[in-house]
Amino acid sequence: MTSGKQWMVFVSCVTVLLAAGLAEAQTAATKPAEKSTTQPADAAAIPEKTIRDMTQPLRERPKGDTEEELQKNTIAALEKSLAMGRDIVKTYPDAPNLAAVYQPMLEASQELLTMREDDDTRRQFNDLIEHVLKSSDDSMTKLMAEFVRLEFIMRKNDIKLAAMLPDMTEEKLADPTKLAAELIEAFVDRNKDTLHADQVYMGGAMLASSAKQGDLQVRYVKVLKENYASDRNVKGFLKSMFGEDIPSDHVGKPFEATLTTLDGKKLTLPDDFKGKVVVIDFWATWCGPCVAAMPKLKKFHDAYKDKDVVLIAISMDDTKEAAEKFLKDKDYGWIWTWDAGGWETPVAERYDIIGIPTLFVVDKEGVLVSDNARANLEIVVDRALQGNTATTKPAKE
Repeated sequence: MTSGKQWMVFVSCVTVLLAAGLAEAQTAATKPAEKSTTQPADAAAIPEKTIRDMTQPLRERPKGDTEEELQKNTIAALEKSLAMGRDIVKTYPDAPNLAAVYQPMLEASQELLTMREDDDTRRQFNDLIEHVLKSSDDSMTKLMAEFVRLEFIMRKNDIKLAAMLPDMTEEKLADPTKLAAELIEAFVDRNKDTLHADQVYMGGAMLASSAKQGDLQVRYVKVLKENYASDRNVKGFLKSMFGEDIPSDHVGKPFEATLTTLDGKKLTLPDDFKGKVVVIDFWATWCGPCVAAMPKLKKFHDAYKDKDVVLIAISMDDTKEAAEKFLKDKDYGWIWTWDAGGWETPVAERYDIIGIPTLFVVDKEGVLVSDNARANLEIVVDRALQGNTATTKPAKE
């Protein structure tokens, strides 16, 4: 799965936790923090521009002509953002929206440690975690801080970082397998009764997977399936991470959406395309797999455009200009749409879109017949063209 964190979506389980808390993370700059028990009631909030300036180095994709230059520029961007974040925390120590600074700092610090893995970077990473755990009044931010440290320990089997944990002993460090199980169980038990219980169990399952703790992974996946299967984030998590395919509530029902083309035309589905099979592609310019799939989609479009098949691409980009710039000078002749909101547009929220690329297929009657058609798009579309959709099920990857 690719989620909307652009180049900062590094290959780690942090992405999963952030995706699960997508609403919190995406609106952190403007969303009021949880009511503080320690911050002065009249504490000044961090200006939104200050937060945007601090996260700008993370939002921009570093460039480099060589792998070495790219790594150097990436490290420079991470260090710049962290330095700005530290200055902001010093200037606004009691700000009610500190979570909007802490969250990207946690991401940047973990990615920097992933790239360097030296003792000084490891110490700075741990110091940031401890500061957040002691200073933040935002429970989601504290949960993230706990998780990113444990995730790095499990993924890298990093005994040096584990040794920095509070109350750690040489005896515990001597048995890494037992230690991993104890740390994961303690993390889940400590946080499972909070407002973020679903994220806690997802985090626990991912930690267990990284640490090869099969029994724990099975236990936490079972809890998620039994108690949170209706949540779109949990469904997407279980499907993409563990292949646990929970039946969709949307397949077999009319696909309903109002979309806006890049040139401003309004589209209403299913009414505007009754009598045609419609393929819906949820994508974004920053999504590597989405971009890589475009040539294959072009071949599909060229082969099916005269067979009563319509291809509609729904951009999840933050701005329309990003999609327009990407499409410039490209021979992609299908319908392209964009509406403000990204992951929180009505169509994305209605159809539980938390990962892209995602392909839907809608039959001639306007009924959604597959919400996961990437693996066998042509087969699903051919069935829809023949009117044989009664047995069409979401495609398996």
